[in-house]
Parts: sequence; C-alpha cells; structure tokens
Amino acid sequence: MTRLFYVPGEQRWQDEALAFWARHAALNEADARQRAPQLAAIALDDAGKLQAVATLAPALITELQQYLLLFRCFVAPAMRRQGIARELLSFSWHETAARIHEPATYRFAGIAASVPAELAKQTSPDLVWKHSLFFLARKNGDGSQLRLRYFENVHIQVPATVGARP
Repeated sequence: MTRLFYVPGEQRWQDEALAFWARHAALNEADARQRAPQLAAIALDDAGKLQAVATLAPALITELQQYLLLFRCFVAPAMRRQGIARELLSFSWHETAARIHEPATYRFAGIAASVPAELAKQTSPDLVWKHSLFFLARKNGDGSQLRLRYFENVHIQVPATVGARP
C-alpha cells in the first residue's frame, strides 16, 4: 500500500528526492537540484521507502495567458502501472487547493500536467479524467497532452507579458 504526503519546503525530502532521482538516473544533477525545491508530494511504501515524487513549478500557459503550477512526477520503475502518478496528481491538487490563499500559492489559477505521448495512449481518452477532474486543454502533434484543473474561487488574471509555454 502506498502512502502519500504533502512535503513542500521540507529539506529532508528534497535530499531524499535528489538521491531517488540519482539512483534511477531520472534527471541529471543540475535538473535535479533545480527541481528539488519544487518538491510537493511523495509516495512511500509500507516500509517507508520512497516510491515516487511530484513537483509543482510555476508556469505560464501561453494559450490561456494564465499562471499555473506545472505538475511533474517520477515513479520508481518497479512501481509503475499502479496508478501512483494519478494518485499524486489528484493529491497534489487537493493539498494545494486547500492552501490556495497562502502567499506561496494564491497567484496560481490551478495545476497543469503535461502527459507524454506514451502515457497519453495508455490513459483514458476522456476529455475530463473521472479520477482527478483534470481536463484535456491541448493535444500536441507528437501525441502528448496538456491537462488542467483550476482551483475553485480563484479569479483569473491576465498577465502583462506572456513567456514561453511549458
């Protein structure tokens, strides 16, 4: 059984995530060090061993002209196809939504998840995922998808400048 924890800003788990990514050759060291402070949630097995990590990074979605938090996830290869990434996505949304009025999160309209083509083929083709309520915002030419879920009661603000999309 997998247990999920919300851990933003916790140095112990950032260090564990760095070791986890290195052990699985998931990220190069520079990218791992950049993402560690973005750590939002983790999944542990019954023995307390790290099985998956999720990060949330600020991103401007150009088409929407909205700032959202970009969800990224890495699941240990032996634990894949068990729905852990899906659980972490929903869990991260709920935990962040509960804190939406805190200074670290109030300026974001919701969470975006970029789904690689190989995973998009395996997941439900529904416009709205029933398990998390993330909806299909964009299909890319390579088969990847951008999925979104807005936070409730958040006022959309159009930014003055628009940067590159994630």
